[in-house]
Amino acid sequence: MTGWSYNCRWIPSDAPKQAYFDGEGCAISQAAASILCEHIGGKTMEEIEEFAASEMLDLLQVRLTATRQRCGLLGFKALKTLVYSEDDSTGTSP
Repeated sequence: MTGWSYNCRWIPSDAPKQAYFDGEGCAISQAAASILCEHIGGKTMEEIEEFAASEMLDLLQVRLTATRQRCGLLGFKALKTLVYSEDDSTGTSP
């Protein structure tokens, strides 16, 4: 089981200039989170909302088993949860 802890500050009206994570977990979850942070830097909220799990797996450039895909998508799911929770708090939906 992969354990994660992270701190995040989010301003929904701005594109994140830089993203970072601080967490503990398996090598795949750590590498995927790092790749994700590089990928979303400078993207608009709309681009981040449209970013799909299949695209995240493509960014990893390795074939993963179903179990390891969960590791590779941990950061992605955390990002999507954050984006959707911000949308919910403003009364809009993605």
